[in-house]
Amino acid sequence: MVHDQAETLRQRMSQRTIRSVDSVRHCRISMFLGAKSGFGTTSLVSNLAVSLARRNKRILVIDSQCESPDIAGHCRISSAPALAALLSNQRTLRELVQTGPCGVDVLASEPESMHEQLTASSVKLVITAATTSDYDHVLIDAGDVDQNGYVSWLRSVHDIHIVSTCAPEAVMDCYSAMKTLAGQTTSARIRTLLNRCESTPVAENLHQRLALSASRFLNLALFCSGAITEEPAFHAALAAQRPLILWKPNCAASLQLNEIALQLDETVRPVTRAA
Repeated sequence: MVHDQAETLRQRMSQRTIRSVDSVRHCRISMFLGAKSGFGTTSLVSNLAVSLARRNKRILVIDSQCESPDIAGHCRISSAPALAALLSNQRTLRELVQTGPCGVDVLASEPESMHEQLTASSVKLVITAATTSDYDHVLIDAGDVDQNGYVSWLRSVHDIHIVSTCAPEAVMDCYSAMKTLAGQTTSARIRTLLNRCESTPVAENLHQRLALSASRFLNLALFCSGAITEEPAFHAALAAQRPLILWKPNCAASLQLNEIALQLDETVRPVTRAA
C-alpha cells in the first residue's frame, strides 16, 4: 500500500514537471539589419510582426534605429523615446510598450534619444524584460550597418537578418555587412533577407552566390530567410500607415512575407545564447 502511494506520488510529480517544462515559452530574438539605409528594413519588420501576431503569437517589436527610427509611423502609434527610457531603467517595459496592429507590442524610439544608453549591459536588461514577459518573438529593427547601434545587441540575438536588394551595388553592400558581422563576437545565425527582387529565382541565385563567398572567404555559414518580390502597393500601404499584408493580403509580396513569418515561427525552440 505504501509502495503504491509512493509510486502514485512520483507519477504525479513527474507529470507536473513535464507540464511545467512544456508550458515554458521560448522567445526567439531576431535582429533585422539593413546592408544599407533605404532597403526597407522597417517595412519588413512591421509586416512580419503582424503576420506572426495573426498566428496567435505574442510579439514585441523594438525600434533600435539611432538615426531615423520610424516603426511608429508604420504601426500608427505615437513616436516616443520608450526604448531610451527602458535602457536607462526609468520605467518598465509594460509601462512603455504601445499596441500596434493586430495586437503587436511596440517599443518606439525617437532620433538621437539613446546613443549613450545603448550598451551591451543595458541591452541585456531589455532582453531580460522581454523574455520574461511571455513573448514568442522579439523583432529588433536595428537600422543599417553604418549606424553601429546594432553592435550592442549581437550577444543577445538568435538570428541576424541582413536586409538587401538584388541590385549590383546592394549586393556589394550585403557582402560588406557580412564581412563586418564575421568579425564580431556573436553566436547568432546570419541570414539574408532579399527585398524588392525581380523574381524569386534571381533572389535564390544571389543568395547561393553570397553563401558561397561567405563560406570561402569569410568562413561564415550564411542562411536564407527568403525573398520578397517588387510590389508597388508597398508605397500605398506605407502612405496609409498600414502593413502591406493587411492592405493587400493576396499579392505575391504579402504571401512571401507570410511564408517568411512561418519560417521564423518554426525556428522557435530552446536556444542557448552567448553569455
